[in-house]
Amino acid sequence: MVRPVMTRQSYRMNFRSFGRKVATTFTGFCGFHDKILFQPIEDTDYVGSDQQNFLFAYRVFSFEYHKKLEAQKVSKKRLDDKPSLVKDERFMDHLEGYDLAIRDTLRHKKIFDQALLDQDYGIVETISFKIDSAARFAVCSGFFLEYDLKGKKVNQLAYTKNGMKLLMVNVFPQNEQTFVLFSWLKEDSNNYREFREQLLGLNTEEKIQLLNNLVPAYSENVVYNPDFIDSWSESEKKSYLKIFQQSIHNPLIEKSKKNLLGATNYNLFK
Repeated sequence: MVRPVMTRQSYRMNFRSFGRKVATTFTGFCGFHDKILFQPIEDTDYVGSDQQNFLFAYRVFSFEYHKKLEAQKVSKKRLDDKPSLVKDERFMDHLEGYDLAIRDTLRHKKIFDQALLDQDYGIVETISFKIDSAARFAVCSGFFLEYDLKGKKVNQLAYTKNGMKLLMVNVFPQNEQTFVLFSWLKEDSNNYREFREQLLGLNTEEKIQLLNNLVPAYSENVVYNPDFIDSWSESEKKSYLKIFQQSIHNPLIEKSKKNLLGATNYNLFK
């Protein structure tokens, strides 16, 4: 499998190959609980049941929560090792950002945990659609969408009393088709109401163009078939990686300006 990573020597993005188990393994659960919990989506075709939609969303949430905890842990370890960093305003801003992200994520965790105990799979709202060709990539990623497809603000990326509303996205091939799932907590449905209607109104070409823009701009947890990436020209790779790198180095400005239905120099479904 292939995924975009930053090389330490040049601090530039590039595609790097990983073994399948390395690229797709999530270490937030032990093997036993991972297998038992996600069996309805790992060993069974997707049919759109409430349980499957819940589990796909929960897997995204779990990955994002684990990632934020690890980032927070690393930053606090750096501060312990080098207390003088407390005077580094940029570092402390990053640390505060991790703290706020954990705070927002804990709200989701409380709801998901209770839903698991109650087997209440209806706490998630999911909009799904199919594309009639099998993607050669897969996405399992969560993020706070700033603007919808018409430029209306969905999340305010700053401290807010009610916290931000996580958007959970899954893209995966199945039986020569591609399934795309957009999910959020039902209690956040009011925030995503217009985005929901926009998704339902897209034609096939617009759905593909949405993914062309959304995946590199927002999705860190994405893997590609290496043969597919090898088929891209250097210009296509450069164009994709430029968007991916901008989303890391300047996440607020670049994403807020992004037209998620705009033309791209590459096509994830070519």
